[in-house]
Amino acid sequence: MARPTLTSTGIRTDLVARLIAAATPAGAKVYDSRKVDVEKDDIPCIVVISMGGSEDTWSKTTKLNKHTEKVAVTGIVTGTDEANLAANVDSMEAAIVDSLLSDSEWLTSFESISSVKVDKTLDLSARNRVGGVSCTFDVTYPVTYTAPVAVPFRDVAVTTESSDPVGADVSLRIIPLAQ
Repeated sequence: MARPTLTSTGIRTDLVARLIAAATPAGAKVYDSRKVDVEKDDIPCIVVISMGGSEDTWSKTTKLNKHTEKVAVTGIVTGTDEANLAANVDSMEAAIVDSLLSDSEWLTSFESISSVKVDKTLDLSARNRVGGVSCTFDVTYPVTYTAPVAVPFRDVAVTTESSDPVGADVSLRIIPLAQ
């Protein structure tokens, strides 16, 4: 598998492919989206979401910035009872975290992964036993911005206005610049 393109979309697309290949409990039901309406038939599934990023300037002269992107990988599971649901949430967490943090190619695609945060939720209502785990990764990578290329001047034209003093030379003059 190739390294991800270092953009929000590239990172999400790459994570989807890696999680499908990792054979998590979600199988092929791994989605790249900012919002997914999950139906009962879609569970278990994983949704990969970009949560935003920030830029830190490291060098103004070389236009080098460090971009930190926050990416959430959310697994949604069901269970037959409370204990089964909790076990399924734990299993999904282990599958997500283990597959990504043991993937050396993914890890070395970034300058750093500064934070891994895991949040779990359980809905134990009578009709629905649905649980979720959200694993949030802060990935940092360098970004270099190129300044627009300045077009050199060939000539300078000097114009005059009607408010010039009486007797001023008001003819159009073109002054060639030294090469």
